[in-house]
Amino acid sequence: MSRKDLLDAFAIEAFLTGMAAERATARASHEDLGGLDSLHGKMLDADSASDQEAMVELNWLFHRTINRLAGSRKLLVALRKVSIDLPRDFLVELPSWSKQSNIEHAEILDSMRAGHGETARSRMVAHVAESGRGLVDHLVSQGVSIE
Repeated sequence: MSRKDLLDAFAIEAFLTGMAAERATARASHEDLGGLDSLHGKMLDADSASDQEAMVELNWLFHRTINRLAGSRKLLVALRKVSIDLPRDFLVELPSWSKQSNIEHAEILDSMRAGHGETARSRMVAHVAESGRGLVDHLVSQGVSIE
């Protein structure tokens, strides 16, 4: 995968997950938000315990839960197609990202709880797109040749 391909995949994923966050904000029940809060709390605990394997799984579940809350089968299908090429375990390689990821997840949740779908969308887009840019920068710094 080239640098452009990787960045494009993350940009598309960012757009789609942002759309999902906005729709999920409108559809999420109090219980749904409580479940997301619980996942976020577990991510904070995993980060504190330096349990990156748990952090990776919880991060994936957090995003997948929001995507499912959007209630759009077409959106889920599109996300599956895009995300197939994206690594989801890079938090294991980059544990320093966990704190920032948790901060951004808290901001997304705050927006969702407040019913601010557009803000949840823009925060999710920024969160995912920045992960892609950071991953590309990391790969290049490790000597991985990506065009």
